[in-house]
Amino acid sequence: MGERKDVKALLNSYIPTLRAAEARMREWDAEESVYISSPKMDGMPRNPGTHGLELLAERRERARKMAEEAREKLFALEDEVWTMISSLNEPDQSVLKYRYMDGLKWIDVADRMHYSERTILYIHGRALNELRRRQ
Repeated sequence: MGERKDVKALLNSYIPTLRAAEARMREWDAEESVYISSPKMDGMPRNPGTHGLELLAERRERARKMAEEAREKLFALEDEVWTMISSLNEPDQSVLKYRYMDGLKWIDVADRMHYSERTILYIHGRALNELRRRQ
């Protein structure tokens, strides 16, 4: 049997990972939208590697790499979380999806599923126990 993972910690990590990936994508977009004018051609020597366009290109590339890494991490986590959740039966599957993937509050999950909050909490506990049992 492989390494045992904390099911709830894994589920709880999805939304922060999603938000981090979204932030990296926004940073990349911001870097891509920066405009810098062409260099001044006054005949004066410039230090190599410190030209504005070169620095901009480096920042853009760094932002792109960070965004891609964050996106890959998100996709891997999303796949793992969704595989875990989709292995359950309804309504367990919906409770975990609404809570951990959509980030809804308990009362909102209850409203959406037309159950009491107490019932949602019971279903949640049952689903987590089932996932732990399967490890």
